[in-house]
Amino acid sequence: MGSPSEFYSEFNEAKYLAIDRLSEGLSNNDATVFEAMSILGMVFVDLENLPATVIGQDQTAVEAALGVFGAKNLKYTDNGNSYLITYNNDEGDSYEFKADWDPAAQALICNSTVNGKMTSQSEIIKTSFGFISQDYVISDDGSAAVYHLAVQGEDGVVGVYESSSKPTALTGSEGYDFPKSAPVWFAITGMTITGLASDGSNLNFEYVPSKTE
Repeated sequence: MGSPSEFYSEFNEAKYLAIDRLSEGLSNNDATVFEAMSILGMVFVDLENLPATVIGQDQTAVEAALGVFGAKNLKYTDNGNSYLITYNNDEGDSYEFKADWDPAAQALICNSTVNGKMTSQSEIIKTSFGFISQDYVISDDGSAAVYHLAVQGEDGVVGVYESSSKPTALTGSEGYDFPKSAPVWFAITGMTITGLASDGSNLNFEYVPSKTE
């Protein structure tokens, strides 16, 4: 992985191998339909991190890629392994995206703000088994949630909890099961989904894919 954008793309591919199966399994089980809603924030943060798909490329490529999504007045600064992208949308809102890439540690930190207010922070680290990540997402009403993720092949573990402040940074030494320390967590291992639901009940059921026509 030579560039941070390549790293981010590899992570996202690994993430959704697990998250798509987990979300599908939760949604297709009558007892956990609403539990699937609790991990939607992990999808939202991908929109915030859209600029991560182009950092490390040249100005023209960045402008072309983000211009498709309505970015205007775009400014891009590449300072070694630190990146800054600012732009406006059609409504005049101002967006700022900062990313710090550590190629030796295979780690990426992304920070997003809208109109000067922080909206999310994502930490992504490659590990011996796959990837781990931590997303801190702040809603419009000021409430915030933290999403922990560990992925290994098509399997993954997600932990979710509310937080009034930014969580402690990942170290890179976290194990595959570290998301299970959250009060709500879900895991998919092969064809089995386990977890701790929002009502405190333990989950253990077979993953049933959606039927295709």
